[in-house]
Amino acid sequence: MPRKKVTRKSQWLETADAAADLGLTPSQLLTLRVSLPLQAGKHYRCKNPQASPQGRRYLFNPNRISELLNPLQ
Repeated sequence: MPRKKVTRKSQWLETADAAADLGLTPSQLLTLRVSLPLQAGKHYRCKNPQASPQGRRYLFNPNRISELLNPLQ
């Protein structure tokens, strides 16, 4: 079942919620974190930086990522 668009006051959302807000899947968003010039602290944050790379969880700022993906809007 697809997630509904999330509207929250917090600009930092869990991966699944941020992906739904951007119209992406969580795996697409995680791929964009590596393939686009997303900056740590600006576009995403690691929730558990001490974890192994495979176990890390991220928070994303969908507003800033949207600005990067759609610069003319």
